[in-house]
This record gives sequence, C-alpha cells and structure tokens, in this order.
Amino acid sequence: DLTARITARYDFIVKTETGQLNIKATAGKESPFTIIVTNIGTATLDKITFSSTKPSGIAGEEWDISFNPDKVEALEPWDEREVKVTIKPPSKTIAGDYMTTLRFDSDPMSITGPPNLDIRVAVGTTTKWGWVGVGIIVAVIAGLIVGFRQLGRR
Repeated sequence: DLTARITARYDFIVKTETGQLNIKATAGKESPFTIIVTNIGTATLDKITFSSTKPSGIAGEEWDISFNPDKVEALEPWDEREVKVTIKPPSKTIAGDYMTTLRFDSDPMSITGPPNLDIRVAVGTTTKWGWVGVGIIVAVIAGLIVGFRQLGRR
C-alpha cells in the first residue's frame, strides 16, 4: 500500500512598499507608510495580526504606532494585502534615529517563524524653533544697530 500525505505549508513575507526600512518623522506628527503582506505558502493563512515594539518615550510620553487594517482575517496563497502603518513620535522627542520593530503573527504559525521588520525612524523637530532662533538673532542685531545710532561716538 502506498499512501501519499499532502501537508500544507504556512508561510508569509512582509516588506515595505518602497523596499526601504527607514522613514522620516517629525516629533508630534504622524508619518504613514505602507507594508505589503504576501502569503507565500500553499494554504490560506487566518488571522494575521500586527504588533510593535516602540522606542521609549521622554517624560512618560509613548510612541503611537497603528495599523490599518489592524489584522487580516484570511490571506489566500500568493495573495497580497496592503497595510498602512502610522508612526507618531511624542511631541517632546529629541531629534535622532530610533528603532522600532513591527511583528506579525498568523494562525497557523508560519513555518519559518513570524516575520519582523526593523524600521529606523529618523525624527526631526519642527521648523518653528528654527524660525524662533532666526527671530531672536534679528532682534539682537536690530537692537545693536539702534543702540549704536542713538549713542553714536561720544
């Protein structure tokens, strides 16, 4: 007797729409980007869920990372789904580079384990502080000019 046993392979990959693993963000503002989830297995994946590891916030403020949709109910073999990810650093975040990890789980579990994406977030501050600095410099220069003209040489 010959018995053939066919087993399904559960596996999926996740990548960003652009292929880059870095984004630019401004403190206190949302920065959206798109990821693509692809089922590379031979069977339907159910309940693909998303989670993240967030950088630590300053002064108790937390980073906000959201997914839209927040889960994928079913994904057929070789089918793709776009998921919009929005990262919002706290308003008091110091400019610099931060790492966040996006995690993905499915039911049944992928044979290679759940995929992760390590995203580098380059946070910048708003330009209003640059303009405030320029305004202070202009006010100091104007004050010096007025002072020298009024006092002149004595």
